[in-house]
Amino acid sequence: TFRSKKTLKQMCEEGAVKKKIDLFDEVYAARLKRELDMIAQKKFEDYFFVIADMIEYSKKHMLVGPARGSSAGSLVCYLTDITDIDPIKHDLLFERFIDITREDLPDIDIDFQDDRREMVFDYLREKYGAEKVAHLGTVSRYKAKSTIAEVAKELGIPAWEVNDLKGAIIERSSGDSRAAFCILDTFNELDVGREVMRKYPQMKVAADMENHARHTGVHAAGMIVTEHPVSKYCSVSAQTGAAQIDKKDAEELNLLKIDALGLRTLSVLQDVLDQIGWDRDSLINFPLEDEKSFEVLNSGRYAGIFQFEGYALQSVTHQMKVHSFEDIAAITALARPGPLNSGGTTEYIKRHTGEAPVEYLHPLTEKITKVTNGVVVYQEQVMLLSQKLGGFTKGEADVLRKAMGKKKKDLIDELRPKFINGGISKGHPKEVLEKIYKDWEAFASYAFNKSHSTCYAYIAYQTAYLKAHYPSEYMAAVLSNNMNQLEQVTLFMEEAKRMGIEVLGPDVNESFYKFGVNAQNAIRFGMGAIKGVGKSAVDTIVDERKESGPYSSVFELAKRIDLRAANKRTFENLAIAGAFDSFGALRSQYFQESNDGINYLEKIIKSATRFKENENASQVSLFADDPVAQISEPEIPPCEPWPTMELLRKEKEVVGLYLTGHPLDDFKKTLQHFTKNELASLNTDLAPF
Repeated sequence: TFRSKKTLKQMCEEGAVKKKIDLFDEVYAARLKRELDMIAQKKFEDYFFVIADMIEYSKKHMLVGPARGSSAGSLVCYLTDITDIDPIKHDLLFERFIDITREDLPDIDIDFQDDRREMVFDYLREKYGAEKVAHLGTVSRYKAKSTIAEVAKELGIPAWEVNDLKGAIIERSSGDSRAAFCILDTFNELDVGREVMRKYPQMKVAADMENHARHTGVHAAGMIVTEHPVSKYCSVSAQTGAAQIDKKDAEELNLLKIDALGLRTLSVLQDVLDQIGWDRDSLINFPLEDEKSFEVLNSGRYAGIFQFEGYALQSVTHQMKVHSFEDIAAITALARPGPLNSGGTTEYIKRHTGEAPVEYLHPLTEKITKVTNGVVVYQEQVMLLSQKLGGFTKGEADVLRKAMGKKKKDLIDELRPKFINGGISKGHPKEVLEKIYKDWEAFASYAFNKSHSTCYAYIAYQTAYLKAHYPSEYMAAVLSNNMNQLEQVTLFMEEAKRMGIEVLGPDVNESFYKFGVNAQNAIRFGMGAIKGVGKSAVDTIVDERKESGPYSSVFELAKRIDLRAANKRTFENLAIAGAFDSFGALRSQYFQESNDGINYLEKIIKSATRFKENENASQVSLFADDPVAQISEPEIPPCEPWPTMELLRKEKEVVGLYLTGHPLDDFKKTLQHFTKNELASLNTDLAPF
């Protein structure tokens, strides 16, 4: 059953005590009553019970995002711990979350750690029954350009004959009425299309195939939870177990749909919390006015900061500078094509920096848009102003918001006289009302969802805070969560060096599977980033090190660990990557062969294997001599070190990048003497443009 032992109101009252919210406060009391009444009227209580229960479980096992999208506008969501954003404190609207005019369930999208999200799905199956929980399906369709290429290949038509045709096709968005006829229109209207049809009339089949279903798949994040077995509502794939309906179908059937999205940044944050000994509440409750966090953004240290690794946000931040949490939220809304191209972002920056005066057409507009320098940045501002100035109901305000967001000119024109007349009846000047509405038509169509901006600004601020106050731990966590992407690892290692943090190579006496921070506050390379070194091998090395102390040699390591988890290739790649360097032997010595054709590393593994066999034998026999003591450590063979270039080449083969140096190190002085700038400086120098 979806029912909770407590009512939704009781859950909210308990949450208010926990969050120190005074429900006798007139604003909070009225808001909570209105939300609970609306939820009860629409019979949505079960939906909130399911989500709240799922979040409660998830927060015990992983980091969950503060909120995502319009759900941040709900006080009920905040008090039941579904979200961590106080909607009243941030001026977020409930009507942006639950549409008064629609009967379908609202969307509560939730971000989970990307490496633990499957635990959420397992919990739902266990609680409600596997037959009542299923992933949503997806349908992949034939796209215009790829269809041309595939059909040509199947018909034996040379690729060069259709390359120009592919280039001429314009693939339209799904909302376009001709979205499924891109190929047909190209055949009928363009010379290149007509020429292909003249030479190869059989290509017409491509137009017939366009937009038809290609194959089905499984939605990574979308799930449904049903009262009866899923098969009662739709067919279920025998291969994948996924419901054979998509998101829109689930909404039409009014099924309880959950979007559980994986967010890597949450995994990064959890790694940092684990290193510094914080719990989740410490992360949620720290203040939002930390100057060091703002300085991370203002100084251009964007690497690893959530959302701020894109050029648009960096450019806007560079121009306006961050002085408050509200500035971060505004940047996430302003750094989008709409406001950038319409001039809204430029006007905001000018007012923010003092280049242009901040003007308000009416005292009420000042109250609502003061936080955004008099510029309408958020959809919620349009909704509030239409209510305060034009006398719109909450439902009418939401209709206006949708009309402007979807650029429905007819509906916008229809609502204009209602707004003007409503404002006049409230005593506001007609010319002021007309100017405000005209400004909305110009900029409000690009206004963004403040709820979503606030949610993601919150995560961006958390990443900036931890990078400012725990730089080594934060960069180690970022590296750990990107260690399969070599480009990103290189970028973040360079960022760490710019921050004055030393990044050391792997070491079996200090490294873990992930990147970590040692006693000297340097970042130690994770052994999991070395090719051919699996998690089980790292686990046996680390577990034995924790239990019995550090290793004194490779031979001692081989004697102590489980050799079933660490094979010959594991040892070889650890040696090449430098994980044994602290024992004093050269990397080349581990691969130096003796007269019998066996190298030093192989001898170590063989000796350690014999040691373990003898150790086991001595434990079985009560009368045997001590054969364990007879196994001596192989002698390190003398040999020359590898040339620098060979060492670096081998290192890059197993790690993917250079750790101990760079092939151009020998030319460092020459480069410094004959060059003025580094390529990296272009990012900063070109930012204003």
